[in-house]
Amino acid sequence: MKLSVENITLIGTNHVSDESGKEIKEFLAENPVDIVCVELDVERYSRIDKGDTGFSVDQVLAQIESIGLPGFLLSTFIAFFQRILAVIFNIKPGYDMITAIECAKKENKKLFFIDQDAEVTLKKFSQTLTIEEILTILPRMIMYGLQAMSDKDSDLFTMLDISKVPPLKLIRLVNKQAKMVFPSFYKVIIKDRNSFMAKRIIEIVNKHPGEKLLVVIGGGHIEGITNLLKKHFSPDEKPAGEKPE
Repeated sequence: MKLSVENITLIGTNHVSDESGKEIKEFLAENPVDIVCVELDVERYSRIDKGDTGFSVDQVLAQIESIGLPGFLLSTFIAFFQRILAVIFNIKPGYDMITAIECAKKENKKLFFIDQDAEVTLKKFSQTLTIEEILTILPRMIMYGLQAMSDKDSDLFTMLDISKVPPLKLIRLVNKQAKMVFPSFYKVIIKDRNSFMAKRIIEIVNKHPGEKLLVVIGGGHIEGITNLLKKHFSPDEKPAGEKPE
């Protein structure tokens, strides 16, 4: 899935999809690019690169103290889910980002990690999460999931293929539901990080005028970041899909 703004091409990916890795390789093989940006911070890349899959008891306690229990539980759940999918599809978690990084290094492209530090994100999540969300999120997620999956005519059922990058229609649907059902998650994990990464991209563009960028980000961020970039570089242009956050 690709969107473009000025000299910037954004590829939305699935973090455990071979299809995403192929799309990145094909794009770089066919298009001149000066800079590659990836949705990682330096620490997360280091963990992925080393294949670090767990923590000792002391490390777990230190993580909980540092980022709070909600942030730790969210991080653990996401990591566990991605590892399960990685086993199912026989692919390394973060394969899309690893592919982009390896291609950038091999072809001597400038490489930038544009995501907010994960510890900062998770700490914000712990601080923002409300008691109401803690008490209601799991039942509401289960009810919505069961309802959507039981209705074979629903958008979620018909578009869901976890081996591929989700279409924009599904991304909009999921983001809309997350915003309603789990506003803290949506704000901290999606909206705030969209803003952070868009600002980083703008900074890179300003420091490297005229150079072409490839930005590799998870599919859930592509439209939000694209709209923020359009608002900055082409304020008169109509945003794609929904209004920019």
